[in-house]
This record gives sequence, C-alpha cells and structure tokens, in this order.
Amino acid sequence: MKNSILRAMAFSAAVCVSMTSCAEKKKTSSDNSTSIASAISDIPDMASELLEGSYKLINYKTIDEFDNIDRIFSLNEGGYIISSYVASADKNDLFKANSDFSEINALTLNAPEEVSAADESYCDISVSPDGEISALYTLMDYHGHELPDGYDENFDYESFYENATESKLLCFYNSDGSLISSHDFDDSEFVNEDDYCYLNSYISAGGGKVLLAYSDGTVILTDGSTVEKLPVIEENSEKEYISLVRTTDGSVAVSYVYYIDGDYNKRAQCIKYIDIDNKSYGDTIYSCDTAGSYNLDMVSQGYDDYVLIGSDYKNLLGIKADGTTEEILNWSDADTQPLYVLYAGNDEFYCWDYRNNSSLQMMKLVPRDPSEAANTQVITLGTMYDSHSYEVNEFNRSQDKYRIKVVNYSERYTAEHGELDPEADKDDWQKRDAEMLKYMQMDIISGNAPDMIVAYDINSVRLLGEKGILADLYTFMENDSDINRDTVLPNLLSALESSDGKLYCLAPGFDLRTLAVKRKFFDRENWTVDDMIELFDHSNAEHLYDVDTKANMLRTFLEGQSDLIDIEKGTCNFDSPDFINILKFCDRFVLEENTPDKMTESK
Repeated sequence: MKNSILRAMAFSAAVCVSMTSCAEKKKTSSDNSTSIASAISDIPDMASELLEGSYKLINYKTIDEFDNIDRIFSLNEGGYIISSYVASADKNDLFKANSDFSEINALTLNAPEEVSAADESYCDISVSPDGEISALYTLMDYHGHELPDGYDENFDYESFYENATESKLLCFYNSDGSLISSHDFDDSEFVNEDDYCYLNSYISAGGGKVLLAYSDGTVILTDGSTVEKLPVIEENSEKEYISLVRTTDGSVAVSYVYYIDGDYNKRAQCIKYIDIDNKSYGDTIYSCDTAGSYNLDMVSQGYDDYVLIGSDYKNLLGIKADGTTEEILNWSDADTQPLYVLYAGNDEFYCWDYRNNSSLQMMKLVPRDPSEAANTQVITLGTMYDSHSYEVNEFNRSQDKYRIKVVNYSERYTAEHGELDPEADKDDWQKRDAEMLKYMQMDIISGNAPDMIVAYDINSVRLLGEKGILADLYTFMENDSDINRDTVLPNLLSALESSDGKLYCLAPGFDLRTLAVKRKFFDRENWTVDDMIELFDHSNAEHLYDVDTKANMLRTFLEGQSDLIDIEKGTCNFDSPDFINILKFCDRFVLEENTPDKMTESK
C-alpha cells in the first residue's frame, strides 16, 4: 500500500460534451484535414428558416445613473418612474426617465421625519399611471443598541433582534416627490410568521389608496388609516405565490398560483381583475390548470390588443381580453433567457442586464431579419436537461457562422409522460433518465442523431465511441490553434481518454477534492495513504475526527482510487487489504457532523 498514492486531484466527469461521428457526413472544408465544420451534418434547414419571425437581442444604451432596476412604472403623461438600487451609495433611489431613456433625472421624496429618525428603514414603492407615488416604509428601532461592525462572538444577537421594534408608515407623494400625506400603518393582523404568511405584493390604486396582497390569498385596500378586506382567493387552497399587476387600461389585477386539492404536482394559475370600488374580484383574464404546464411568470402591463404580457419560460406571451394567449417571441430563438420587458413601440421591447457594479446595460429585443442568417449553419445539441441555455445563447450571440439548436429530450419526456412528481423516489427518477436516454439512442439509430450531445455518464460515452458513433476529438485538436492538447489540462485529457487512446468527450468543468496539511506536519510534495494514516495516528489535534463524516471521507478516498474498478474487464477489487484499511480509517470519523450556529453556539 505504500506505493498507492492518494491523489491530490480527484476528477469527476459529471458532464461530458461529445460530437457525433462524421464518418458518413460530407466535409465542408476545402482540404482533407479534419475540422469542426466537417463534423457538422448537412441539415437542410438553415438558420434563416428556423429564425423566421423571431427576435434578436441588441445593445441599446448604458445607464450610469443606476445599476439595477427594481421596479419600473409607466406614466400616462409618457415616460417612467424607476425604483432602483445604486451600489455606490448602498441605497434605493427613484429616477424619472423619458420614453426612450435619453433623459434620466433623480427623484427625491420629501419623507417625513420618522423615516430619517429610524435606526434602519426600507420601503416599497409603487406609482399609479397618473404619477401618484406611494411608499410603504418599514421602520426599525433598536432602542439605542448597535450591531458590531463585524461578527462578535460575545455579542448577544438574539437579544438584539428580540428587543427591536418594527413599525410601518404609508406615505403618498406627488410626481415631483412632494409629500401629500403620511399615515401610521399596522398590518400585523394579516402577517403570521408561524404560518409563513407575509406581504407578497403591493401596488398603488390611485386616489390615495394602495392594494396589498399577502401569501395566504388575503388582499386589502387601504389609505393608511382605514383597511378594507377583499375575500380570500381560493380560500381552501395553498398558494405558491400571489402578485398584483397593472393591465393595459390601467386597471389592477391579481395573479396567483395555487395547488389543486393540496397536490404539489398539480398547480393552477389564475389572473382576475380587482373591482376596487366594490372591494371584490371581477372577470377572469387568464386561467390555466394543465398538469405539467409552466406558470406564466413575470406578468406585466400589456400593449395594443394584449391586456397583459408574461413568460411561460419558453416564450413571451400576450394575453388577450378573451383569455387566449399568443406567442410574441421565443426566448431561445432570441438567444436569451426570459427577461422582464417593457414595450418600446414598433414591435420592439426594452430589457436590461446587470453586467458590472457601476452601470446598467439597457438592451432591446427587435424583430430579426432572417436574411442575416442566410449563411449560418445550424448545429444540433442533444441534452437530457435544459441546463446549458446560457452558454448556448452566449455562443449564438457571439458570431453568425454557426448556430446551436438545442434538442432537449426532457421536453419529449414531459410531453409524453407529464411532469414527474418532485417527491418521487430515486427509482422513478432513474427510470425517467433511462427513458430520455432511450429517446437519444433511438434518434442515433434512426439517423437523426444530434451533431453534439451532452452526456452524464462517461462510461456510456466511451461505449458509444467504441461503436464508432462518436468522433475522436483529438483529430480536431490537431488542427485547432485555440483548443488543443497544450491548452487543456493533461490530467483531464488522460482521465477522459478511452482505452484505445481516443478522446470522445470533453468536460466543461471538473471538481477538485483534496486533503491538505501544514508543511510543519508533513514536508513532502505527495503522500501515500499509509503516510496520511500514520500522521493521524500521532496527532494530538482536539477535533481530528469530528470535522468530517465517515461518508465524506470514504467519498474522498474513492474518487482518488481508480485502481479499485477495471472498467475494461468489468471487475472490481473491494476486498483488498489496502481498501479494508481505508474502510477502517474512515470508520474513525463521526456519522454526522455537528456544525454550530455561529450566532448562538461555539464548538
């Protein structure tokens, strides 16, 4: 066992990207050298055909006044009031912008003295279409006590927060920030921390009133002095979320998702008008209770014939007055994840992205001209899960020579079998994975194989490679100046190689699991398992075996002991004296690690 080295780097190839073989496919390069292009199948649908009627994301302008948009409110007079966070000042501020964001000016609220006198305060802002600003302040009083600058183990944090008192103040302002009225506001009868019932949404109703929605389905209308309660929505159903939104005509609606009959796998969504005058709910705008469907998220004010717009994860949808929905754009075709959008006119949308700490990048979604992609080749990427959208979108936006189209086999599974219950046991999830793998295998057998695949089992990748289905990536590296054997960690390539010396996959990332020791205790570059155990045997450290568990220690050893399993011969060696000694060592550790709460405990 002295020759058995405990590896410092234990490699885990959890995700592998492979390219299907180009043996039966035409080469697109002018010579006989192997290239990425020659491995791409001749797909009749070019990108211009796939992207017809789609949108693209373009940069619009950089905004230096703030770096984050919390909420944005459209005004009847044109332009917007923006609630934002300014990192440099570590506070929320208001700004007023014209309709194209070419003019942006700070907007200061003349808050009453109670706000500045509080030890700590924060507020929710809402603005009615006519420009009336309402601010719901939460004020904290710590009664002369202060938190230490950093963590202080001698400070009684529990007592500090138990003795703090909280109050709320509801204020109304004109669009120039001048104060109209201020009211002490108490909503404690609607908040219940034990039942996890909190304020979820807040919106200005105009005329010196606001609507507030709580997580149990309660909605109230208040001017700060009086409170009028609307009926509880879906009273006997547990809510997933509830929010208040503005419709195109300026009315207010409530959007909520709830579980049908207490079944967490059956969700329904409903959006209803709120009849403010009668303190009741009006007509249903949208309703969906289809099992397995995505909720309509990021619901906001619509435009033209759309009462509201929202995203169902795959598409931006418009909701019409009759409750029907219409696809406006597909997020994947626009090379982006779902975004909050603001209609900019001319079938364009403003949207924003946070890319640095000092400014905000305002972007636009604009209709795409299909002819721009007339010479773009489509590459299909087969995956079991839609977990690579961000990277695919970044690649597609970076150039126009190739376009990756994702073939997501989990979508095919859901279409045929529905969503799997999140509470399903491990066997059911494994059956689901096996079924999705079968979809991919059938595509390969039928000649519809994706150009590249994302696999989650390196042994399956090697098996496909040995059958001639996957291309040897080394052949591409030999003709690539950017990605070759010299630019990839040699240990990584070695770990991924097949027994025939070919490379059928590359891992986008890998994990390092190692044990480290101070040089004064062990002054050599590498150590064997015997060396390490001997060091533990002679150590007088107080917490030697209770800072990690038996399972974690065994996992560390297993990831560094590749000689325990011979994949090629299909044999294993778990009864050797060396491995038995490892098991005995791991048994010294605790079953469960006792991790103290730094606020209340010490170890």
